[in-house]
Amino acid sequence: MKSKTSGFTIVEVLLFLAVSAALLMGIIFSATSQIHQQRYEDAVQNFAEFLRTTYSEVSNPRGKDSGDGGGRSDYAMYGKLVTFGETGADKRINIYDVVGDVEGEDLEGTPLQMLKTLHADVIKQDNGATTLVANSSDYSPNWDAKIERTGQDNHDRYVGAALIVRAPISGTIYTYTLNNATVEVQKAIENGSANVLNQMLDSFGTDEANFCVAAEGFTIYGGRRYNVRITDTSHDASGVEIISLDSEDNKCQQ
Repeated sequence: MKSKTSGFTIVEVLLFLAVSAALLMGIIFSATSQIHQQRYEDAVQNFAEFLRTTYSEVSNPRGKDSGDGGGRSDYAMYGKLVTFGETGADKRINIYDVVGDVEGEDLEGTPLQMLKTLHADVIKQDNGATTLVANSSDYSPNWDAKIERTGQDNHDRYVGAALIVRAPISGTIYTYTLNNATVEVQKAIENGSANVLNQMLDSFGTDEANFCVAAEGFTIYGGRRYNVRITDTSHDASGVEIISLDSEDNKCQQ
Protein backbone atom coordinates (compact mmCIF):
# COMPACT_ATOMS: atom_id res chain seq x y z
CA MET A 1 0.00 0.00 0.00
CA LYS A 2 1.08 3.54 -0.67
CA SER A 3 1.27 5.76 2.42
CA LYS A 4 -0.58 9.06 2.30
CA THR A 5 1.27 12.25 3.33
CA SER A 6 -0.60 15.26 4.69
CA GLY A 7 0.42 18.89 4.15
CA PHE A 8 -0.75 22.32 3.16
CA THR A 9 -1.75 23.26 -0.29
CA ILE A 10 -0.34 26.39 -1.92
CA VAL A 11 -3.72 28.08 -1.50
CA GLU A 12 -3.73 27.34 2.23
CA VAL A 13 -0.18 28.65 2.64
CA LEU A 14 -1.00 31.84 0.77
CA LEU A 15 -4.15 32.30 2.82
CA PHE A 16 -2.19 31.84 6.05
CA LEU A 17 0.43 34.37 4.95
CA ALA A 18 -2.25 36.88 3.95
CA VAL A 19 -4.04 36.59 7.29
CA SER A 20 -0.76 36.81 9.20
CA ALA A 21 0.27 39.89 7.23
CA ALA A 22 -3.09 41.53 7.89
CA LEU A 23 -2.81 40.83 11.62
CA LEU A 24 0.74 42.13 11.70
CA MET A 25 -0.24 45.30 9.87
CA GLY A 26 -3.09 45.80 12.32
CA ILE A 27 -0.74 45.43 15.28
CA ILE A 28 1.79 47.84 13.74
CA PHE A 29 -0.95 50.38 12.93
CA SER A 30 -2.38 50.14 16.44
CA ALA A 31 1.04 50.53 18.05
CA THR A 32 1.92 53.45 15.78
CA SER A 33 -1.39 55.14 16.52
CA GLN A 34 -0.85 54.75 20.26
CA ILE A 35 2.65 56.22 19.96
CA HIS A 36 1.32 59.22 18.02
CA GLN A 37 -1.46 59.73 20.56
CA GLN A 38 0.98 59.60 23.47
CA ARG A 39 3.31 62.05 21.76
CA TYR A 40 0.42 64.39 21.06
CA GLU A 41 -0.76 64.21 24.68
CA ASP A 42 2.81 64.96 25.79
CA ALA A 43 2.97 67.97 23.46
CA VAL A 44 -0.26 69.39 24.89
CA GLN A 45 0.87 68.91 28.49
CA ASN A 46 4.30 70.35 27.74
CA PHE A 47 2.86 73.47 26.10
CA ALA A 48 0.57 74.09 29.07
CA GLU A 49 3.50 73.56 31.43
CA PHE A 50 5.56 76.06 29.44
CA LEU A 51 2.88 78.71 30.02
CA ARG A 52 2.65 77.84 33.72
CA THR A 53 6.42 78.07 34.07
CA THR A 54 6.30 81.56 32.56
CA TYR A 55 3.93 82.61 35.34
CA SER A 56 6.31 81.16 37.92
CA GLU A 57 9.20 83.14 36.45
CA VAL A 58 7.15 86.34 36.66
CA SER A 59 6.26 85.57 40.27
CA ASN A 60 9.93 85.07 41.12
CA PRO A 61 11.79 87.48 38.85
CA ARG A 62 15.51 87.74 38.48
CA GLY A 63 16.71 91.26 39.14
CA LYS A 64 18.35 93.45 36.51
CA ASP A 65 21.38 95.40 37.71
CA SER A 66 21.91 98.97 36.60
CA GLY A 67 25.48 98.17 35.63
CA ASP A 68 26.93 100.87 37.88
CA GLY A 69 28.96 98.43 39.95
CA GLY A 70 26.65 98.21 42.93
CA GLY A 71 23.98 99.99 44.85
CA ARG A 72 20.29 100.14 44.01
CA SER A 73 19.32 99.12 40.50
CA ASP A 74 17.73 101.76 38.28
CA TYR A 75 15.57 99.13 36.63
CA ALA A 76 13.00 96.55 37.64
CA MET A 77 11.81 93.34 36.02
CA TYR A 78 8.05 93.55 35.55
CA GLY A 79 7.21 90.41 33.63
CA LYS A 80 7.35 88.50 30.38
CA LEU A 81 6.19 89.13 26.84
CA VAL A 82 5.34 85.93 24.95
CA THR A 83 5.00 86.34 21.18
CA PHE A 84 3.44 83.90 18.73
CA GLY A 85 4.06 84.15 15.01
CA GLU A 86 6.86 86.67 14.84
CA THR A 87 8.21 87.03 11.32
CA GLY A 88 10.67 84.24 10.60
CA ALA A 89 9.91 82.40 13.84
CA ASP A 90 8.08 79.49 12.15
CA LYS A 91 6.71 77.39 15.06
CA ARG A 92 8.99 79.03 17.59
CA ILE A 93 7.48 81.02 20.45
CA ASN A 94 9.63 83.87 21.78
CA ILE A 95 9.77 85.03 25.40
CA TYR A 96 11.22 88.41 26.40
CA ASP A 97 11.85 90.05 29.78
CA VAL A 98 9.86 93.23 30.34
CA VAL A 99 11.97 95.83 32.14
CA GLY A 100 11.16 99.37 33.23
CA ASP A 101 12.18 102.16 35.57
CA VAL A 102 12.00 101.55 39.30
CA GLU A 103 10.23 104.83 40.02
CA GLY A 104 8.01 107.12 38.04
CA GLU A 105 5.97 110.26 38.60
CA ASP A 106 2.18 110.08 38.90
CA LEU A 107 1.93 106.29 38.96
CA GLU A 108 -1.81 105.74 38.66
CA GLY A 109 -4.36 104.00 36.53
CA THR A 110 -4.25 100.43 35.30
CA PRO A 111 -1.10 98.30 35.52
CA LEU A 112 -0.56 98.86 31.78
CA GLN A 113 -0.77 102.62 32.24
CA MET A 114 1.73 102.41 35.07
CA LEU A 115 4.09 100.33 32.94
CA LYS A 116 3.88 102.93 30.19
CA THR A 117 4.81 105.64 32.70
CA LEU A 118 7.76 103.50 33.80
CA HIS A 119 8.89 103.11 30.14
CA ALA A 120 8.60 99.34 30.40
CA ASP A 121 9.77 97.58 27.26
CA VAL A 122 11.71 94.63 25.90
CA ILE A 123 14.21 96.60 23.81
CA LYS A 124 16.25 99.76 24.29
CA GLN A 125 18.54 102.08 22.41
CA ASP A 126 22.07 102.44 23.73
CA ASN A 127 24.54 104.66 21.89
CA GLY A 128 22.43 104.40 18.76
CA ALA A 129 22.23 100.60 18.85
CA THR A 130 18.95 98.78 19.49
CA THR A 131 19.27 95.77 21.78
CA LEU A 132 17.17 93.70 24.14
CA VAL A 133 16.72 95.27 27.56
CA ALA A 134 17.34 91.98 29.33
CA ASN A 135 17.05 88.27 28.59
CA SER A 136 15.10 86.33 26.00
CA SER A 137 14.42 82.68 25.29
CA ASP A 138 12.33 80.60 22.95
CA TYR A 139 10.13 77.54 23.04
CA SER A 140 9.05 75.11 20.32
CA PRO A 141 6.18 72.65 20.85
CA ASN A 142 7.23 69.03 21.30
CA TRP A 143 6.86 66.40 18.55
CA ASP A 144 6.32 68.99 15.79
CA ALA A 145 2.97 70.04 17.23
CA LYS A 146 1.45 73.27 15.91
CA ILE A 147 -0.26 76.05 17.84
CA GLU A 148 -3.29 77.02 15.79
CA ARG A 149 -6.22 79.40 15.98
CA THR A 150 -9.65 78.43 17.26
CA GLY A 151 -12.44 77.13 15.06
CA GLN A 152 -13.20 73.57 14.01
CA ASP A 153 -11.95 74.02 10.44
CA ASN A 154 -9.34 76.69 11.12
CA HIS A 155 -5.77 75.44 10.94
CA ASP A 156 -4.04 78.79 10.59
CA ARG A 157 -1.08 79.35 12.87
CA TYR A 158 -1.91 81.25 16.03
CA VAL A 159 -0.62 84.81 15.83
CA GLY A 160 -0.67 87.04 18.87
CA ALA A 161 1.03 87.85 22.16
CA ALA A 162 0.55 87.40 25.88
CA LEU A 163 1.86 89.94 28.37
CA ILE A 164 2.23 88.53 31.88
CA VAL A 165 3.28 91.29 34.27
CA ARG A 166 3.38 92.30 37.92
CA ALA A 167 1.56 95.50 38.84
CA PRO A 168 4.23 98.06 39.83
CA ILE A 169 2.56 98.99 43.14
CA SER A 170 0.59 95.94 44.34
CA GLY A 171 2.77 93.22 42.83
CA THR A 172 -0.34 91.35 41.65
CA ILE A 173 0.17 89.44 38.42
CA TYR A 174 -2.02 90.43 35.47
CA THR A 175 -2.40 88.84 32.06
CA TYR A 176 -3.03 90.83 28.90
CA THR A 177 -3.50 89.45 25.42
CA LEU A 178 -3.14 90.61 21.87
CA ASN A 179 -5.00 88.40 19.39
CA ASN A 180 -4.48 88.24 15.61
CA ALA A 181 -1.49 90.57 15.81
CA THR A 182 1.97 90.16 17.22
CA VAL A 183 4.74 92.28 18.62
CA GLU A 184 7.62 92.13 16.12
CA VAL A 185 10.54 92.37 18.53
CA GLN A 186 13.26 91.03 16.24
CA LYS A 187 12.12 93.21 13.35
CA ALA A 188 12.14 96.26 15.65
CA ILE A 189 15.74 95.48 16.62
CA GLU A 190 16.74 95.12 12.96
CA ASN A 191 15.03 98.42 12.11
CA GLY A 192 16.73 100.24 14.99
CA SER A 193 13.49 101.18 16.76
CA ALA A 194 13.68 102.98 20.09
CA ASN A 195 10.89 100.86 21.60
CA VAL A 196 8.38 98.27 20.52
CA LEU A 197 6.22 97.23 23.48
CA ASN A 198 5.66 100.55 25.23
CA GLN A 199 3.97 102.11 22.23
CA MET A 200 1.66 99.07 21.87
CA LEU A 201 0.53 98.68 25.48
CA ASP A 202 -2.84 100.30 24.74
CA SER A 203 -3.53 97.57 22.18
CA PHE A 204 -3.48 94.79 24.77
CA GLY A 205 -6.76 93.60 26.25
CA THR A 206 -7.94 91.31 29.02
CA ASP A 207 -9.63 88.68 26.85
CA GLU A 208 -8.82 85.03 27.44
CA ALA A 209 -6.32 83.45 25.07
CA ASN A 210 -7.27 80.16 23.41
CA PHE A 211 -4.71 77.97 21.67
CA CYS A 212 -5.47 74.87 19.62
CA VAL A 213 -2.70 72.28 19.75
CA ALA A 214 -2.58 70.23 16.54
CA ALA A 215 -0.55 67.15 15.75
CA GLU A 216 1.62 67.82 12.71
CA GLY A 217 1.71 65.27 9.90
CA PHE A 218 -0.92 62.83 11.14
CA THR A 219 -4.53 62.77 12.32
CA ILE A 220 -5.20 62.06 15.99
CA TYR A 221 -8.63 61.63 17.61
CA GLY A 222 -10.42 62.18 14.32
CA GLY A 223 -8.85 65.59 13.85
CA ARG A 224 -10.06 66.97 17.18
CA ARG A 225 -7.64 69.23 19.04
CA TYR A 226 -7.04 70.08 22.66
CA ASN A 227 -7.76 73.66 23.68
CA VAL A 228 -5.12 75.19 25.98
CA ARG A 229 -6.47 78.36 27.55
CA ILE A 230 -5.22 81.29 29.58
CA THR A 231 -8.30 82.53 31.42
CA ASP A 232 -9.24 86.20 31.40
CA THR A 233 -8.87 86.31 35.20
CA SER A 234 -5.49 84.59 35.35
CA HIS A 235 -3.20 85.86 38.11
CA ASP A 236 -0.97 82.79 38.38
CA ALA A 237 -0.19 79.42 36.83
CA SER A 238 -3.61 78.06 37.80
CA GLY A 239 -5.10 80.25 35.09
CA VAL A 240 -3.68 77.93 32.42
CA GLU A 241 -6.23 75.24 31.59
CA ILE A 242 -6.40 72.26 29.24
CA ILE A 243 -9.91 71.87 27.84
CA SER A 244 -10.75 68.25 27.06
CA LEU A 245 -11.51 67.06 23.54
CA ASP A 246 -15.16 66.31 24.33
CA SER A 247 -15.90 69.46 26.31
CA GLU A 248 -18.60 71.75 24.92
CA ASP A 249 -16.35 74.60 26.00
CA ASN A 250 -13.52 73.49 23.67
CA LYS A 251 -13.06 76.45 21.31
CA CYS A 252 -11.15 74.27 18.84
CA GLN A 253 -14.29 72.26 18.03
CA GLN A 254 -16.67 75.19 17.61
